[in-house]
Amino acid sequence: MSKIEFDDEEKLREFLRKCWRSDPWWDEEIIEHERAHFDKAKELGYNPRYLVEYIQGTNHEDDGIYQFIQAFVKHSSVSDKDLLAICLAPKDLSKGDIRIAKRLGWKPEENNYVLDGSLK
Repeated sequence: MSKIEFDDEEKLREFLRKCWRSDPWWDEEIIEHERAHFDKAKELGYNPRYLVEYIQGTNHEDDGIYQFIQAFVKHSSVSDKDLLAICLAPKDLSKGDIRIAKRLGWKPEENNYVLDGSLK
């Protein structure tokens, strides 16, 4: 497994262009999704990073190396309120976003989240 970090989107895109010299493989929706996390973390005063991670597939159906892109905050004292706001920042939530948000008390069926990151 290998990880590469970037402190802004342009450096991330430059790296991806160098890796994939022909038509870019990445889906613009993925970058847009991660940008929402990144921007929310920055707005809340954290120093977010983009991460490209390479993971080796482990079963016969998924052999190969996979590339994942994500935004993250290296900060051990991120409050639950801020983490919830960061998780719920994208307009289309991933399964991971939903899992973490639910663990933090978000109940989508009750619509118990307000835009400032607090629970109702």
